[in-house]
Amino acid sequence: MGFEISEKSQALNAQLEAFMQKHIYPREHDYAEWCLDQNNLWLTPLWFDELRDLAKAEGPDEVHMSQLAKLTMREQAS
Repeated sequence: MGFEISEKSQALNAQLEAFMQKHIYPREHDYAEWCLDQNNLWLTPLWFDELRDLAKAEGPDEVHMSQLAKLTMREQAS
């Protein structure tokens, strides 16, 4: 019994990874610096809403909601 990753799962993973490489990973340093400032304790960075809108437009948010439901339990686990 194999647990190979299905093509659907691979495609969704590739889409998510591309989004992360393009938008999230470059902001990690900015976010770390933001968190070090005590004046920002209960605030979100100005660019946070921009990233949220990009996620909704480019798909990772929609991937989770719509396409994940179409995967089998085995595909979700892989």
